[in-house]
Amino acid sequence: ADFECPSCRALDLILRDLVASNPDIRLVYKNFPLTDLHPWAMTAAIAGQCTYQQNPAAFWKVHNAIFDAQDVISPSNVWDKMIDLATQQALNMEAFRSCMSDPATSKQIEVTIGEGHAINITATPTTFVNTRRVVGPDQSLLNQYIQFGKIPY
Repeated sequence: ADFECPSCRALDLILRDLVASNPDIRLVYKNFPLTDLHPWAMTAAIAGQCTYQQNPAAFWKVHNAIFDAQDVISPSNVWDKMIDLATQQALNMEAFRSCMSDPATSKQIEVTIGEGHAINITATPTTFVNTRRVVGPDQSLLNQYIQFGKIPY
């Protein structure tokens, strides 16, 4: 997904409910910022990565907060907004800032982008439910695939 993508935000809201009502779901987030379309998506992806590296439990809080604040984040304020979110999670700010500035962190994001290209991801959001691809925030199809996966063989 891409933190700046409006469809990704719509999917995120769907997934919050799906995961809460289906405790057997394992949700894995992979960064796929579309930097040609979304100028602050890479910075947000890096902030998520830095949060995860420092405190994996805080990642989902920052993830949700970024999507919740999508309308007020801009290229000119993204750095400050990410710092604010990290501060709210009581992260070590010196380590967070260092991670945000480290080129190795953006290389980690580029790895997930490469993983997406390797499986022909061309749009965000793209979700997989037991190998079944869902492009876009399609709640009914996600529910169908989740229910199909629960059928005993």
